[in-house]
Amino acid sequence: PFIDDRVIAALDGPSSVGKPRMADAAAQEPAGVLRAYVLSPGKGRGHAAILESPESGAGLSPGYVLVCKSTDPSWTPLFVNAAAVVLDRGGSLSHGAVVAREMGIPAVVLPGATKLFQPGEMLDVDGRAGLIRRGVAAEQPDPNSDSTGPATGDDTVIPPAQRPPQAGAAERRSAMLRNVSLGMWTIYLLAFFQLPDQYVRAPSLQLLDWAVWPLVRHTGRVAGVALIAAALALLTMTAQRLLTDHKRLSEAKRRAGLLSREARQLPAGARRTALLAAAGPVQGRVTMAAFVPLAVLLGPLIIFFLWLGERVDPALTTAMPGERVQIVATLNGDWMKPVRLQSDADAALSRESLPQSVPPIREGLKELRGKWAVESDLSAMPWELRAAARATRASMLADLDAFLAGDMKPQQLAWTVTAPAKQGVHAVQVQSEGQSVPARFVVGGDEPPQPELVAGHVGGIEEVKIVYPPRQEKSRVFWRPFSWFGWDWDAGWLGVYIAAYVPVMLIAKRLLRVP
Repeated sequence: PFIDDRVIAALDGPSSVGKPRMADAAAQEPAGVLRAYVLSPGKGRGHAAILESPESGAGLSPGYVLVCKSTDPSWTPLFVNAAAVVLDRGGSLSHGAVVAREMGIPAVVLPGATKLFQPGEMLDVDGRAGLIRRGVAAEQPDPNSDSTGPATGDDTVIPPAQRPPQAGAAERRSAMLRNVSLGMWTIYLLAFFQLPDQYVRAPSLQLLDWAVWPLVRHTGRVAGVALIAAALALLTMTAQRLLTDHKRLSEAKRRAGLLSREARQLPAGARRTALLAAAGPVQGRVTMAAFVPLAVLLGPLIIFFLWLGERVDPALTTAMPGERVQIVATLNGDWMKPVRLQSDADAALSRESLPQSVPPIREGLKELRGKWAVESDLSAMPWELRAAARATRASMLADLDAFLAGDMKPQQLAWTVTAPAKQGVHAVQVQSEGQSVPARFVVGGDEPPQPELVAGHVGGIEEVKIVYPPRQEKSRVFWRPFSWFGWDWDAGWLGVYIAAYVPVMLIAKRLLRVP
């Protein structure tokens, strides 16, 4: 169908007039030349590989022209060795168009191409002019194109000005910095996760409490998480810009792209191999350079992530003034010593704060065993009942002995503390025989939540847990971005983090021109 240029100009602007359009994609040029709709610029020549599915392309030699109805992500591996792509259908934002432009492969749309061409037919695809030449015409240059096309033959000489620059001293220093930083942060993280909390973990999180919590308190939890994520993304891209050989890598990536594009337009041969060999290592260098800021900032990135999970998660609650907070201590089942709770001067202890002890379960069972060990007079009973009674008694004694031979199940003791009117962090201690396990509970929202479970392993005390009053379900919501539309999905702090980190990283990468 014919579309008037004035209509095109009104819809797409004056610059669109005269360009190939889907409406005239099937219009033919003279003598075996077909006009197609442009998806990706460039020129490519090769034998047609007409495929119905990605699986049917196994074993194809490099340099073919991929001809198929349309593509999805499963077709992507076939783009690597393709000289050009011809599709039956698709638009500028289709998968085939986006991938072809990203890889520098010429691509066009020609309705009915899979039925029009023959397998193995020589095709010359001009992605700039929107032309496909068949057979002998494929060997003829395009008189309307100002592109001379790629070099052919077995010439493997690549001029120095076209070769990607080799790694320099700055790039080697960046690699050393990456390796040293990765080793140091690995040691730190092993200590953070493996050593007792009071050595590395607790001081690290408390340092972030002092440095970052004021921001969260003043801006709110949602805005605070977004600001922290944006700052980390900007810091990562800035570190990559400053700590890597940015100019050299950018130039190497540019030249490698030109060599790869030329190689894809050549049939299999020595020159194609030489071009790909010269361009191949560049992507690895760029990837390793991207790991430099990640290695340098590995520790802060992980610790910040853990800190957010333990400080801003709405599942972590605090007490309000006047509420009752329970302190639950888990003790070894054989610990018979009295245990008491002490709190700071502001927190009022309930009457249950008197010293408590684990019930003497083992002693009671030993006393019971002693009673079972005394035989009863069964002489007046029939022999069958006497035999059954003796067997039952022996079985019960064996079971009781086996139970007493093991460790007693841990027992819990609980105390109640009334939260004071003064907001902040309040300390309590569970003590027994001169040894104590410190714990803290938070009143109000001025201070960050503290861990509700504290590992003990001091004397007979195994752990101490802070139990706050239960909250309503709505108080556990972090952020519902679509609540106005009636969707109660909670993105959580992780959703806010990702929503802020990714866009800032991409924008900073573009503004700083990070390769």
